[in-house]
Amino acid sequence: HNSGGAVGGSTTDGPILNADDMFLLISSQPGYVSWRTPGSGSIFIRTVVAVFLAFSSFEDVKQMGERVKTLVRDGSVTRPADDGTQGQIPYLTDTLRCKFYFCD
Repeated sequence: HNSGGAVGGSTTDGPILNADDMFLLISSQPGYVSWRTPGSGSIFIRTVVAVFLAFSSFEDVKQMGERVKTLVRDGSVTRPADDGTQGQIPYLTDTLRCKFYFCD
């Protein structure tokens, strides 16, 4: 039972989720794996860093998240143990009510 009308913070029963303005970008769809190469690491993290460094001064986080999702999805990760190529599709969801920008 939570105290009615409370937004954010916590009660004696635990924290209350305030889902306003949340942004979530995960390396793969829930239930699927993320690929990482031993020498260079995660394609997802490398792509997030590259995109945020290149575009954070003029794109909002949703635009950058979609850019990361597209680049990772369209890029291929070849697993040495397989003859084929496995893809990875990041998961993006948000409850943003307005555009969110990083400032210099």
